[in-house]
Amino acid sequence: MAKLYRVVKEHEASFPYSMVVRAGDTVKVGEEDEDMPGWFWCTDEGGVSAWIPGSFLKREDDGAKMIVDYDSTEHTATVGEVLEFIKEAGGWIWCTNSEGKRAWVPSDKVEKI
Repeated sequence: MAKLYRVVKEHEASFPYSMVVRAGDTVKVGEEDEDMPGWFWCTDEGGVSAWIPGSFLKREDDGAKMIVDYDSTEHTATVGEVLEFIKEAGGWIWCTNSEGKRAWVPSDKVEKI
């Protein structure tokens, strides 16, 4: 049975683009987010930058390798919208909306139903 969440606080996607990287890809690791400890500003080999949870990275001298596939897409979610939970990382949930789109939403903006 699917785990469902209802949006209780509106969320606007932070970026109009997404970074999609695969396990084994190399990324350059920049600063850690002050507001979300454990998230790092990373740049992929194509020059696209996004926040990535540190738990998804294997740190190396000159950067990091991705441990898992990662897509930085965020939902722009409205109050009352129902989302199907897939996984959680660093205070965000990866979920599917009613249109079948998979993306992240902050876990403090949803409640389990």
